[in-house]
Amino acid sequence: MNNDWATVHEFAELAGLDGVELAAAAHRRGVSAEAVLEGFHRAIRLRAERGENDPYPFTVFEATPPGIIDLRVLDQAEWWVDQLRTPHRIADRVDFPDGYLANVIRHLMRSANAYWIRVVVYDPAAAESDSLSWIKGTTLMGALRGEASLRLVSALEGWTTVLPAESPRTASPDHRATRG
Repeated sequence: MNNDWATVHEFAELAGLDGVELAAAAHRRGVSAEAVLEGFHRAIRLRAERGENDPYPFTVFEATPPGIIDLRVLDQAEWWVDQLRTPHRIADRVDFPDGYLANVIRHLMRSANAYWIRVVVYDPAAAESDSLSWIKGTTLMGALRGEASLRLVSALEGWTTVLPAESPRTASPDHRATRG
C-alpha cells in the first residue's frame, strides 16, 4: 500500500504537481492510491490515442490526469471538476452543496493568479486584465456566482415564508417593531 502512494507521488512529480497535496486530497475523499494511479494511466492512454493537438472534449473528464485542473472548465457554465477528476454539476445542490460552492469560489479567487498565468501562455489577450478581473470574468465564475445568488435568494425566500405574517421581518419597510 505505501508503495502505491510512493508511485502516486512519483507520477505527481512527473506532472509537476505536489504529490503530498494530491495524496491528502485522495485520503480526505476516501480514494485509494490504486484509483489515483488508474486515473494517471487512463489520462496517459487517452492522450496517446488522440495526441496533444487533438484533445478530447471537455466532458471526457478522465482525459485529464489527477491533480490537474483542465483550464477548459473556466470556459463553460455547467460543471466543476475537482482535482481528482470528479465532475460536479453546479446546479445540483446535493452533489454541489452550498459550502462546496463557496469553497470553489474562494479557491478560484485565491488561485486566480496561478490560473491566469497558465491561460496567458495560450491566450495572450488574457494579459490585458489583472488576474482577479480575469477570473471574475470567466464563464465558470459567472455560473458559480449566479448559482450562489440563486441559492441565497432561495434560502431567504424559504426563511421568510416560515415567519408569521405579523413578523416585522416580513412587514413593509416603514413598519416599526415595538417592545413592550
